[in-house]
Amino acid sequence: MVFDCDGTLVDSERIGVQVGRRMLADLGVTLTEAEFVERFVGCSKQHWTDEVARVVGGPPPADWSRRHDELFAVALEQLRPVPGAVEVLDALDGLGVPYRLASNSDRAHIARTLELTGLADRFTGRVHSAHDVARGKPAPDVYLAAAAAAGVDPGECWVVEDSPFGVEAGVAAGMRTFAFTGGVHPRARLARPGVPALDELVDLVPLLERHLLSTRSTPGNCYPTVP
Repeated sequence: MVFDCDGTLVDSERIGVQVGRRMLADLGVTLTEAEFVERFVGCSKQHWTDEVARVVGGPPPADWSRRHDELFAVALEQLRPVPGAVEVLDALDGLGVPYRLASNSDRAHIARTLELTGLADRFTGRVHSAHDVARGKPAPDVYLAAAAAAGVDPGECWVVEDSPFGVEAGVAAGMRTFAFTGGVHPRARLARPGVPALDELVDLVPLLERHLLSTRSTPGNCYPTVP
């Protein structure tokens, strides 16, 4: 099982939207929440940089990125796990299902968000950042890296994502991908053929339990193969 981080396990994307809109407004660019989500949420660092320059009409001031990061860091102090995240991880531990994390964020951000939400110990040695591979999501690189580190075929992995960029990455990696619809992205933007929707994270647990039962898998071997 491989999880995205922001918006899937930790409820950071709502905070990021607030901070990002405020910072763009300082540059004279007003975006609605929906417009900001569509352009930026879940994207790679390069896409963020390129898109900010595009909407602003050129590179922002030299200290803009630093001020954005400082404001975001302060806002993150209110961070909490996504509802159901702890329950899902507890269930996976109980079933003996191994799990990893694959994010477009850099390792410092991932480490801080996991620490703030009490999830850090769950993912020790099992974190993968798109900053460590050639391409961020929607390319599949970070998911393929997670599968390689676990020593399993990508087709044996399940992915849980909350953004269009992430859903595309999971599908491109050849993994069974689920779209979590409880975040900031409209359900319609996450819809892809063969990608089931999860309205709540905990909806994943009975799906996995039924799959294990139907395939008579040994739980300890379960990066579950989906028929």
